[in-house]
Amino acid sequence: MQVLRSVIAKVALAPLLMTALIAGFASTTRAADIPATGFTPVVSNPAQAINPTEPDPDVVQLSPDLSARMTVEVTIGGKGPYFFIVDSGAERTILTHELAQELDLRPGKTVQIHGFDGVRIAESALVPNMQLSQVSAQRLETPLLERQNLGASGIVGIDVLQSQRVLIDFKAETMAVTPSPRDKEDFEGESVIVRARKMLGQLVLVDASVGDVPINVIVDTGAQISVGNEALRRLLQRSKIAVSLDRFSLRSVTGDLTDVSGTIVKGVRIGGLNINNLPVAFTEAHLFQKLGLRREPSLLLGMDALKLFDRVSIDFAKKRVRFAKVG
Repeated sequence: MQVLRSVIAKVALAPLLMTALIAGFASTTRAADIPATGFTPVVSNPAQAINPTEPDPDVVQLSPDLSARMTVEVTIGGKGPYFFIVDSGAERTILTHELAQELDLRPGKTVQIHGFDGVRIAESALVPNMQLSQVSAQRLETPLLERQNLGASGIVGIDVLQSQRVLIDFKAETMAVTPSPRDKEDFEGESVIVRARKMLGQLVLVDASVGDVPINVIVDTGAQISVGNEALRRLLQRSKIAVSLDRFSLRSVTGDLTDVSGTIVKGVRIGGLNINNLPVAFTEAHLFQKLGLRREPSLLLGMDALKLFDRVSIDFAKKRVRFAKVG
């Protein structure tokens, strides 16, 4: 397979404590807190050239600090805008207690949040209307968490994104959330499409492997670092294609700490892509059990890997993810 282009990005794990935001099935790590390890992830692809012809969708500007978190502007009941993290791995949309009080939202029922370290009980609020770019959601019952742990006014989860396409343009620092296009999606530059299947609303890429062993890969825009389960860690140990690092902790949006081990994975194949030297945190997280993937090698593909590309399109309706290099 001919390699047309290679890309190197500066990403690393921390040998000490990392603060992470974990909501639903997702985690967000503040990259500013992550010192370098000397490894850099490398991606190569054999992709095809495609010219853009589709009309420009409504575009929402991302937070200037892309390395720390990805936020977009959201209005609720016509008020705002408020900055929310867009999390393709989060089971539900979440608000902070502070925002619910500011908007004087009606309280909802007590609800469950399935997070990294298990199930948590949380209060909820009734959201009459939420607007994000071209997408509008009505009558949501959203769990409430503390802003000091969440790091934003809320999280946009897959309950809102389910029939949409999320288009992230890292080069232009923009994100568009639009209905999935009916016609063929046209992309500028070289791109690779990877098909997915749905599991509890999550997109699980169907063509991925470590060595000759298939693995499950979930694209998670809320995770600043990729996270694997224990089954994947054991596979890497047997294959001897990983470099172990120190243990550290991830702090969830509920304020809880999860102990994890850090590893540099020498090679992961996703469709026609090969990602080398990928930092991965390993833990037997509750989210893998929730998806029925505890015994299968599985990986949450975080922003450290996604930012190796110029553009990433996550189409929930068509069940596919497209990775592209523009220049």
